[in-house]
Order: sequence, then C-alpha cells, then structure tokens
Amino acid sequence: MITSINLNSIPFLSSTDATRASMASKQIQQTLTSLNTEIPYVIGSEYRYLTDNSPMGIIIAEDDGKVIFKKDDLLIVFYSNLNKLEEIHVPPVKKTHGNYATSLRYCIDADKEFKKGDILVTYDCFINDIPTYGYNVFTAFLPFFGFNHEDAIVISESFANRAIVKFVDKIFIPIYEYTLMIPFYQNVLNSYIYFPSVKQQIKEDIVCCILSPKGTDNILVSSATMKANVQNMLKSINLSGLLSLEDIDNTKFVVNKIKTKLENGIINGIKIHRLRKPSEIHMIDKRLQQTLDKLYVNVYGKHITEAYQTLMNKFDTKYTEYILRKYYICRDRRKRGNINLTDACYLLEIEITKEDKTYYGDKFCNRYANKGVVSLIVPDELRPIALESNQPIDFIFNPFGVFSRMNLGQILEILISKPVLYCDTLIKQQPEKTKEAITWLNENVLKYIDKNYYDRVQQQIISNLDDDNFRNQFAKSIQETNLFVEAPCFAEIDIRNLIRNKISYKETILLPKELITFMKQKLKIELPPIDKDIYIPDVFCGPMYIQKLSKLASKIINARDLGVVKSITKQPTKGRAKSGGSRLGQMEIEALITNGAELAIKELLSVKSDWSEGKSDLIKQLTTTGEYHLPDNRTIQSRTKEVIDTQIKFLKE
Repeated sequence: MITSINLNSIPFLSSTDATRASMASKQIQQTLTSLNTEIPYVIGSEYRYLTDNSPMGIIIAEDDGKVIFKKDDLLIVFYSNLNKLEEIHVPPVKKTHGNYATSLRYCIDADKEFKKGDILVTYDCFINDIPTYGYNVFTAFLPFFGFNHEDAIVISESFANRAIVKFVDKIFIPIYEYTLMIPFYQNVLNSYIYFPSVKQQIKEDIVCCILSPKGTDNILVSSATMKANVQNMLKSINLSGLLSLEDIDNTKFVVNKIKTKLENGIINGIKIHRLRKPSEIHMIDKRLQQTLDKLYVNVYGKHITEAYQTLMNKFDTKYTEYILRKYYICRDRRKRGNINLTDACYLLEIEITKEDKTYYGDKFCNRYANKGVVSLIVPDELRPIALESNQPIDFIFNPFGVFSRMNLGQILEILISKPVLYCDTLIKQQPEKTKEAITWLNENVLKYIDKNYYDRVQQQIISNLDDDNFRNQFAKSIQETNLFVEAPCFAEIDIRNLIRNKISYKETILLPKELITFMKQKLKIELPPIDKDIYIPDVFCGPMYIQKLSKLASKIINARDLGVVKSITKQPTKGRAKSGGSRLGQMEIEALITNGAELAIKELLSVKSDWSEGKSDLIKQLTTTGEYHLPDNRTIQSRTKEVIDTQIKFLKE
C-alpha cells in the first residue's frame, strides 16, 4: 500500500506491515530537518520521486542558464533557452512548519553558469539530490535495565548533542513618533540601548521593551494627545532617568514587552525600514531617532545602495525598483502582518534563531515506524560497546518492538548497512583500496538485493575505478559525505547468502562496570558491588537511520491545576499557548444536562477539574459542616504549571 511519495525513500517495504508503512510515511512528514543530517547507508531506490516533488529542501535548474544576481537571501537566474528570469528567495534559515526550521547547505555562486538538472539551492534536508532527514546511528536491540520498555529508548550523550534542531521566528516592531525604548540587556551608566544587536542573545523570550504614554483608563488615545502627554512627562523625567526606573507600573507609561516564541534565542539579523521621508520624521525621542537614522543610512541604507547599484548594472530601472521594494525596502505603510503602519516612522524587522539539542521526552523513530521517547541519556564514557565492530552503542531499541510491530524491514536495513559502513570506513582510511571495497560489497551484498542494481554498479563504477581521476573523485565524494547503496522498496531478498559474508551481525556487548554503578544510582536500588565489566553475547546490532520527530517534550508538555477558562462553557481553554487543559466533551455535558445533573457538571468543571484552591475549600467545608457550596471565583494563577516549567528549564540547563 503506497500512501505517499515519502515511502519511495524507504527500502524493504515488502517486509513491513502495511499499517506501519502508512505510519512511517506520516512520520517522515513530522521529521525535523535537524542540523548536520547524513545520507542513509541504504536508501529506497525510488528516492528521486521525493527529490523531484519536495517544495522545501532543493531547487533544481529547469534549463541551462546563468546566475545574474546573488546577494543576501536573493538569487536571480536567467534560463537561456526559455528566455526567462526567475527570482529565488534563499534565506539562510527557512521555516518548515511551526517555528521549526532548516538551514541553507548550498547555494550556487554569483555569475556561475549551470546546466539543466543542476542543483541551485539545497537545505539541510538534502545533500546533493538525496533526501537526508536523519542520522546513521549504531543501534542495538537490547533490554536495558527497563529504560527501553515498550516505547522508551536509550540514547548516548553524543547523539543527544548531535541531533540538533533549529527554530526561527521573525518579529516586526513599529516605531512611532511617541515611542520610547528602554534598555533590557545592559544597565550601564550614561548608556541607552534601544534594541539588541546581531548575535545578541535575548533574555528568555523578551527582545526589547517599548514605553508609550498612558491614556485615560489605560486606553491609548490619539497620536496628537500622546505626543502632548510625552512632552509633559519629559519635563519631569528625562531619558537617562528611564535607566533607573524599577517600578514601571507606578509611572505614566504603558510598557509593551516585545516577545518571541523562542526562549534564549540569538538575534540573527535586523532590517530597518524607514517608512517616511527624513523631513517628515520628528520623533520626541531625538536620541532614538538619531540612532535609527544612523543605522539606516550607514548600515542598512548602505547595504541597500550596494544592492541597487549591482541591480542597475544588470537590469532596467523598473525591475530594479521592483526587487528593492519586494526584498529590501518595506513600502507598505498600511499593514505588515497584523501591525498597522499608518502612523509608524520606522519598522524593525528582527529574525531570531535558536538551536536545541535533545532532551528527555523527545521522540525518535526509524524509517519503519518503530518509534520511542527518550527515557535515558547515557554519558559517553559509560556507553556500551560492540566489541567485534569496536563501535560504541548510541541508540538502544526494545528487541520485542520488532515482532509486535511486524516491521522486519529495519532488520534488513541493518543487514545491508553494516557491510556498507565497513566499506565506507575502509575507503576513508585507505583510498587506494576503493575498488577492492566496492567489488567486495557488490559481490557479497548487492548481488543478493537487486540484480539490476548489481549490474549497474559493475558497469558504471567498478569498471571505471582503474582510472585514477575517476577513483580519486569517487573516494573524495565518499570522504565528504558517506557511501550509500540503493535498495528496492519491494523485492525478495536472498537473506541466506546475504548473511554469509565476513560481517558479524551478532556481537558481544561490553557493559563497563562504571555503567552498572551509574544505573544502580538511577534506579535507586541496592545491589552487591560489581568489580568487573559485564559481557552480553549474541546481540543484534548495527547502523540504523534514525530521524527526530517534531514531538519535543519542551514544546508539547503542559500542566495546570487551575487557569484560564472560557466565559461561555466555563471549561479550560484549548492549547498549550493559552494555558489550556483537559476539557469535558460536549457529548458528555449534553448527557448530564439531559439527566438533570447540572450541579454535577459544575463540580466536574471546578473542584474535580483543575481548581486546587477550590478543592481545599471543599474539604474544609465537608470536615467542618458536612455540607459544601461551589464558589465561582477562579482567578488565582496556576502553581503546578510554574513547577513544571521550572523543572523543564532545569533539565535543559
């Protein structure tokens, strides 16, 4: 059953349960394009369907042509035969879904000619034209002190640091004539910091703070009235005095903290758009105006001028102005997203990025829907070691998960990947043995996978390896990436002959005695002291392609004992961002109403839901009077959520 083109990159689907194959296709869509991804040692032979239909990771030339213009995140190419110009937006960090992002891996150079089918742009989810959405990880199927029971998995510290995910967020900050900005990153005497600089790390999720005058009943009034209010306030407090303000709430200012969805991110880039002519701008905060003008003219304005001159040398005025308006200058004075820019003088466009490693609770899977949640991260010096391969174990699956899920394709993947890893290592260490390694791999492995692929390797690669230039280029490509082979999605594999090569699939696993002591501390159990290493024979292990899913613990975990409720239904709001919680279904509510159980509904939505203070009051009433009444007040902030958020922050640190 083919449910998606994603399945074309997964080998050995015929050995995988149809339901699991469908789930594997869905999981590829949920895979995060982590940094430094690798080409799998074995990939489905029809992976080019995924390459040709991917809208995200790769851009291939439609025809012969040349790069006409390249600057920042803009690429303009000209197709000769088609007589067509094409603009390609090439940001260094590109959103995939949500705030998850992928990083630019390659972009063709300026003034370079290309042929039809050449790669112009590629991101982390592709290397050349090969999909790369995971890592080759040495994996063992081994029970591990109960920490990989059911859907739990055990990983190493080095793999946790290796599987890095990137996030990106772009925010827009309008600057009005009455805007005052307060410093947030430094508190230096006689210093006034308006916004963070590039490469500046933000504090938690706050980018900067803006002060505006308060209107009547804390409602902002008209622009003219605001200017007058600010002028009167500045008579009693000057700008330098804002540095020493501690209690903003007692002043005549409204404080607007500009926030991002990312915590402790890095400012990746700042664009300053001037929305009016210099003669039209008369800001009350003259120092802020001078700073913005200086940055606009000397930094960003200079940048725009260089782009303008380059474009004018290659294109006409009309097309140049079109490119500048679209990519460099914000000309829309009415709206930018949800921001009204009618009265704005400047617009700050700030891009924030963040890299995050793997933590407890994050989710991984292989290409056969064998998934798991990280329950234990083992320090590198304590990792189990596969003795025959002399490889540390970085990933441990539950061995019973294979049979319960009926996805034997992952076993076949290891059977193929292990000889490929052997040849890859041999070529990287001894390039002169390239032909010997490929010939052995073809005769002992590929021959029993796909006869057509065996013939193709024999004719196109092995027959040309006697040529020094071809051999050196082939070995260099492996040095830069890694060796990989293609395997059919549906095929009958000759396993008996396949496993007769010199590669051992069952290995002895060494558990260092220090690891046993570490696990005793984790499990908090008392055992006799162990003064020697432990050896476990006949463990099936080898390299497997592992991908990280978007189900990150820090993004989806949520807890509340009380919090915001909807005014109509009196039920918790939905969603983590809105401090939501579990809700009583509409069908259940209607059933209770039908049976005249209105008070039961009120009880379920209050003291039996997430209202901890109401529960305490209920117990107090019952123990004193034997009766109780349900109060309506639910205004206290949740303490449980604060505790959970603190624990998550502690685990990350």
